[in-house]
Amino acid sequence: PAGEYLYVGSAMGKRGATTLAGRLLRHATRCPPNPAQRIRNELETCLAEAALAAKMPTQKRCHWHIDYLLEQRVASLRAIYALRTGIPVEALLARRLMAAAETS
Repeated sequence: PAGEYLYVGSAMGKRGATTLAGRLLRHATRCPPNPAQRIRNELETCLAEAALAAKMPTQKRCHWHIDYLLEQRVASLRAIYALRTGIPVEALLARRLMAAAETS
């Protein structure tokens, strides 16, 4: 359905596509021949400024549900809020967002 959605994910890997930068760039990239999300260039700059540079994905295949959603040209990735932490907080954050009146 049309509307705004929140996605909560984790990226606890130490190298490659499973790092925070790699995962975020992956989500901002679409499979060829579709254009990347508009936010991707700004995201790449922000990641580099935070010393989180990663290689731009060269070949993407849809794997997670979010991949299929973001592959749609009507789906626009509008903002990214990233938390860098050494502990998994994905489930807690998702529960809190689901419970908040502003996001339900």
